[in-house]
Amino acid sequence: MADFLLGSLDSVDVNNNVVNGLRQKYIALYFQDDIQLTKKLNVHAGVRWEPSLPEYDSNHYQGNHFSLPDYIAGNRTTVFDNAPPGLFFYGDKGIPKAYARGSYDDFAPRVGLAYDPSGEGKESIRASYGVFFDQPESYTASAFGIGPPWANGLTLTAPAGGFADPFAGYPGGDPFPFPSPPRRMQPSPWAGPSLTFP
Repeated sequence: MADFLLGSLDSVDVNNNVVNGLRQKYIALYFQDDIQLTKKLNVHAGVRWEPSLPEYDSNHYQGNHFSLPDYIAGNRTTVFDNAPPGLFFYGDKGIPKAYARGSYDDFAPRVGLAYDPSGEGKESIRASYGVFFDQPESYTASAFGIGPPWANGLTLTAPAGGFADPFAGYPGGDPFPFPSPPRRMQPSPWAGPSLTFP
């Protein structure tokens, strides 16, 4: 309590809000056929086509991709001039508008067997096999918008200006609020979060 009253902070968290506009297309088809091979054996075969079409933000507040080799080489984005090396955004070559590239090649086969050992319909032995796909939860995609250059969050440890002026000594001073949408010359804050999804 004494530290609080004196304005001596261990750390301070400051955040800028952003509203995500997540969009996603979903399509799928399923085909199945049931075949009675013998009086005792039935086969159920099918295939599901369920392409992976990742969510994207209608404002492009996501799609940041980090590359360690590009960071080491000092390569920079062409979208935001002050972003750190190795961090790329939608608009850079090869970066999709969603957090990941989609795939139309997701075919999921299914097969099931039903065997009646006696052939009298009193018992059955069943077996099945299938391949399935899943989608990441919406939160995974929406979390991209919390980092620079859209909505910046900073954690300052023991700020020099204390409670009265936590940004004293911070390069460039108080960066808040950040403009929305961000400018090409948007500052990239020190100690800001950056989320990437390989």
